[in-house]
Amino acid sequence: MTSVVLDTPVRVGLLRWRLQGGDLIVYALNILVAALFLLPWIIAITISLLPETALKTYPPTIFAWPPDFGSYVRLLTVDDGRFLGYLRTSAIVAGCTAISVVLVSGMAGYALSKIKFAGRELFFVLILGTLMFPFTTVLIPLFSIMSQLKLVNNPASLVILYTVVQAPFCTFLFRNSFSAVPDAVRESALVDGANEWQVLLRVMIPLALPALATVLIYSFYQSWNEFTIALIFLTDDQTTTVPIGLVNLTTSGRFASHPNMQMAGAVMSFLPILVLFLLFQRFFVSGIISGSTKG
Repeated sequence: MTSVVLDTPVRVGLLRWRLQGGDLIVYALNILVAALFLLPWIIAITISLLPETALKTYPPTIFAWPPDFGSYVRLLTVDDGRFLGYLRTSAIVAGCTAISVVLVSGMAGYALSKIKFAGRELFFVLILGTLMFPFTTVLIPLFSIMSQLKLVNNPASLVILYTVVQAPFCTFLFRNSFSAVPDAVRESALVDGANEWQVLLRVMIPLALPALATVLIYSFYQSWNEFTIALIFLTDDQTTTVPIGLVNLTTSGRFASHPNMQMAGAVMSFLPILVLFLLFQRFFVSGIISGSTKG
């Protein structure tokens, strides 16, 4: 039996072909997984663009050309623009919550990472320990407290509760991001005459922009999509948020026989989160990595 000895260029070519073949498999799997995640939204968008006549045909149709935006127009004008009120309430609650979470968790993360005081590590462990308890176990006493403060049916109650729920995890992200900054940077700023507030705002925050963007997107997303707390503390349909409003419009009979309007509401409720993520995607990914691995 004779053996064939391949020249070096041939061996390199075969190795490169194998690596490229492996990359193709990985890319194909990624495309398949992405398609599975995108398929529900593609179906929702196509159904939202169907005219009313196409919804009653058999066999069912999920695509029509030209697209009909009538469902979006009716959604925004039904009941004197009630859905616009849902969007406005959700935007106010999510925006105010994101700002308050950044302020609270940013200050807490800076103190826990750079300022030495007795019981610092224990305090940090206790903050993380709150993530282990389900928030639903304290909803009844919280509802009683908010009732006494006259904050039921007030979006301010959601801002307070969402801040309490989200602050521990965001403090963890900020603390780890600030810990990655050398102590010499802070000490140099203090030597130059800066106080702790100036160090935080002018030195640490600019160096932790990925963490800041991550907290903003995370807080806004969680507040925008939250359902249970909004259902309990906003019982008035005029002041509720988008997730509760869509359910109310569907169960009340407005959208029950109009799946295109239901899908239009789902698409419109998703667009703000998509735009926000696309704007800060680069910071979000790097912020998640740095906030979860450095400390």
